[in-house]
Amino acid sequence: MVNKSIRSALTFLYPQPCLLCGLPSKRSINLCAGCELDLPHNRHRCERCALPLHSASLDRVCHDCLVHPPPYQHCVIPWRYEAQIASMVRAFKQHGKLVYARLFGELLAEQLRLLYGASDLPEFILPVPLHWTRHLTRGFNQATETAYQLVTSQALRELPPSHRPRIASWLCSRTRHTTTQRRLDADARQSNLQQAFSAHPGCAGRRIAILDDVVTTGATVATIARELNRADTAEIHVWSIARTPLPSVRDSAPDNS
Repeated sequence: MVNKSIRSALTFLYPQPCLLCGLPSKRSINLCAGCELDLPHNRHRCERCALPLHSASLDRVCHDCLVHPPPYQHCVIPWRYEAQIASMVRAFKQHGKLVYARLFGELLAEQLRLLYGASDLPEFILPVPLHWTRHLTRGFNQATETAYQLVTSQALRELPPSHRPRIASWLCSRTRHTTTQRRLDADARQSNLQQAFSAHPGCAGRRIAILDDVVTTGATVATIARELNRADTAEIHVWSIARTPLPSVRDSAPDNS
């Protein structure tokens, strides 16, 4: 409580500039209230996979989820991969601007507290694994960086220790280097990911949240979820910062690898 009060006082006395507009931000994250409201919120979305739906549509579940329900039980993706979110993700992944990892972690933590309420969060967070060659080239795993900022966020630090999820990268490994997914359509992405992941037997009976920075077609998280199901995982959640609007995968869509 004392540390929280000190942090609040320092934020009030020495506000940090907003990462988007540069104006002072009297919050625990470097984003002012106005810019946060302007983010492309993913409000009208599929209840199963968080795919952004047309605002005029009365559907609550997208066609693909009706025909082929996803291999996970819950999906939390608060924003669309557009506008400011897209530019920040690109700066994070392509230019190593790790300051955005903290921003994404704090923002996602606040949304999780709102959506889960008093219910328990999953026991473990599984950042989508990178193949070691991709990790060596990029220098970091964007999902792992975001996961670390998430578990150390102010919103989750306020929870009792027994209710806080832990990062468990060991639950799944990337066993095969795959071609970049940037310009692949949905079918090609799914084919590209065959036998690319392997789940650890320790997944059995666990409640796990797969964390990725952006979900485009959903092929990556679905492939990992199927592997977790084969390992008898009790419950699978998917958490991400942003969801790319479909049906078409645009040239500007991120490379989820």
